[in-house]
Formats: sequence, C-alpha cells, structure tokens
Amino acid sequence: MFELLLDFTGKALATALVLFLVSRVAERLGPFMASVLMAMPMNAGPGYFFVSLEVSPQFLSKGALMSFAATGGVLVFTGFYIQSTRRFSFLKSIGIASLGWLAAVWILGKLEANFQNAMITVIFGLVIGIMMRRPLDLFSNPSSSSKKWSIILLRSAAGGLSVAAIATTASMLGPEMTGLLFGYPITFVATAWMLSKQYGIEFSAATLQSAQLTVSAYASFCLVLHFAADPEIGGFTGLESWGMGIGASLLVGILIGGVGIFLRRTSKTGSENSSLG
Repeated sequence: MFELLLDFTGKALATALVLFLVSRVAERLGPFMASVLMAMPMNAGPGYFFVSLEVSPQFLSKGALMSFAATGGVLVFTGFYIQSTRRFSFLKSIGIASLGWLAAVWILGKLEANFQNAMITVIFGLVIGIMMRRPLDLFSNPSSSSKKWSIILLRSAAGGLSVAAIATTASMLGPEMTGLLFGYPITFVATAWMLSKQYGIEFSAATLQSAQLTVSAYASFCLVLHFAADPEIGGFTGLESWGMGIGASLLVGILIGGVGIFLRRTSKTGSENSSLG
C-alpha cells in the first residue's frame, strides 16, 4: 500500500511540475500562442510515459489510437465552449462542453477501434468545431497581468492527480478506456478556468478556439505513438515509441508556433496601419 501511494505521489508531482512550468509561460503570450503550449500533450504525455514503463507496446498502441480518436471529442468540446461562453458562465459553459465531449466519446465507443474510424471521428469533430467558431481576437495580449499563484498551483495539482490516477490504474482499465480518459481535455478545462478568472471568459474562449488548430501537436503525438508501438508496423519498445511521439509533437508545435508568431506580427502591423489611416 505504501509503495502504491509513493508511486502515485511521484507521478502526480512530476506531472504537476510540468504543467506549472508551462502555465507560467503560456499566460504571457496571448490566446493563440498560449494554445500552442496548452495543446501539447501535457496531460497524456507524462501519463503515457509512466504507462509505457508498465504495459506492453501493443497496449500502448491501442491506447494511443483511442486518444487520437478522442481528439474529435476535444474539437467538439472547444466548439461547444466557444458558443456557450456567449451566454453562460464558465461553469455552465464547461458543463455544456463536457456533455458535447461525452456524446462524441459515446459515439466513438460504439465504433470498432481502428485507424479508419478514428480518422472519421476526428474529421467529424473538426467540422463541428469549425462550424461553432465566432469572431474573437486570437493574437492580442491580455489587457491585465495577474499572478494568482493559488489558481496556477490548483490547476497543476488537478492535472497531476488526474494523470497519476489513470497511469496507476491503467492495467486495470484496459487500453481503450485508458486512451479515452487520457483524451479528456483536462488541461483545456484547467487552462480555460484559470484564464477566465484572470483575463475574462472571452480570452479563454479565444484560447480554446485557437486550440482547434494547435491541437494537431497533440494528435501527432498520439499517431506516432500508435504506429511506433504497433508490433506489426513500428515494433519499437514502449519508451522508444513515447520518445518518438514527443519528438513529433514538439516538431509540430514549433512549426505552428512559428506560424503563430508570423500571424501575430501581421495582425499587429495591420492594426497599426489602421490606426495611422
């Protein structure tokens, strides 16, 4: 019992530390650039690292495929949140968005777990998410600066505990359920809560709308992990597959970040020209 508690605590603290360090950077960069970091596999990444040490590569591959498919649910989640924030408070908006995610995951659970169905689910989620977009400022810095360490620490602790709980019990849940739980956007929820408290609900909505593009960094992690760990395709060990997935996610994140910097500069230049005119 003591060893299990120690293992759980170590996983929770390690993941919480990662989330805390990233959150301090993300809050200073505006919605789009914040979403680049938010959409990295900050929840699933550490979780799958611990899982890779405890389960077979085949288990890991199946779980990663389900996490990729659950990206469709994440896109539905962002769409419902973006629209809900027009009329409702943060808690109601998160509740509505979570119901949308649950509906998407329920549909996913009815499908056979294979790559074709996963792609269909993601494309479906992308269409729903895009249809729910609305005009929001994605590139301006927040109008005020806040240093509410209690909120940041609570967010980090919540993410760390969720990852530790799933990683510790992964072998009992099965690969499909583990993948789906890692696919729940707990980092999105925590980030949206924190940003809505500090900068307003519109800022949090703009961040999640930006994440509809930047979530591709997370999706690339899941896909590479799935194919690399599949004994019939990659045949790599769990830890090797995890490293490849992280590398792919970082590469995609850097590319999207570069695009974001360009768009941010273009947006600022356009605003300055308009004010001069």
